Amino acid sequence: MVDEVFAIKAAFDSVRSILAIIKETKDVLPDASKKEALDLTIEQSKSQLLIAESQIAQSLGYPLCRCQFPPTPMLKVGYRTPYGTREPKDVHECPKCKQTDAGNNTFSRMVD
Repeated sequence: MVDEVFAIKAAFDSVRSILAIIKETKDVLPDASKKEALDLTIEQSKSQLLIAESQIAQSLGYPLCRCQFPPTPMLKVGYRTPYGTREPKDVHECPKCKQTDAGNNTFSRMVD
């Protein structure tokens, strides 16, 4: 499964690179209407890419933060042991808004 995750990430990175190249090429076009059409296509592609990324992250078990649309996959940053239990529970944090799913509870942050 780890290989599949890396393959998916590589595919997304490739698409992002292609979009960047298209964006740079757009500036060379002489016709303003073609530039506007290309701008719209690039923005729609970016949006669809982010939606696909969040859907794949969710299917892989990542929790999602709803600080923006499309949702942002949250990353594991530590753990906490809920009161009355011995099993540690993962704590996730949104890389964009820094909100965690630990609530008001304290947690132990993993070393970066």
